[in-house]
Amino acid sequence: MGIVVFNNISSKDLGVEVETFPTYEVPERVYQVISVPGRNGDIIIDTGTYRNVPRTYEVSIATYDRVPYNIKMGKVAEWLRSASGYAILEDSYEPDFYRYAYYNNAVSIENLFNEAGKATLEFICKPQKFYKDGDKPIIFTSAGKIQNRTDNVALPIINVVKNNTQGTVTIGGYSFTVKANRS
Repeated sequence: MGIVVFNNISSKDLGVEVETFPTYEVPERVYQVISVPGRNGDIIIDTGTYRNVPRTYEVSIATYDRVPYNIKMGKVAEWLRSASGYAILEDSYEPDFYRYAYYNNAVSIENLFNEAGKATLEFICKPQKFYKDGDKPIIFTSAGKIQNRTDNVALPIINVVKNNTQGTVTIGGYSFTVKANRS
């Protein structure tokens, strides 16, 4: 059994447990396709972007804590609607990553004798996922190296804080000089 954390609220706190591994979805690449009359074949332009992907969980919801069924299911629905846009989605299946997701579907929970429920929860996610480690700052006071652990394009935020000395910063084979402040 797994858990989902959406908008900083854990499914475990609501008695919601994931029954099966979620399907791994590969984002669809977005192409602009242009047909030209009198020309064989389409012109394909790669936009360099990807479409959102679903992240689906088959869940069971228990009322073992003696909270009445209708109240428990209301709290689950409230959790799914807790974000008004994208929020962070994490799960126990990929503990090193998080995604940005929203929940946009109706909340339909199968009632099992007013004691438990079953549902399929489908979150809509941005196509990329993020390493949790990537949110931790890395501080260099001398030469150092940061390595992208994936084959995907990384877009790190780099802040250069300098003292009264001059230094060189090299990123991906490109170098630039950060000059000292002059008073």
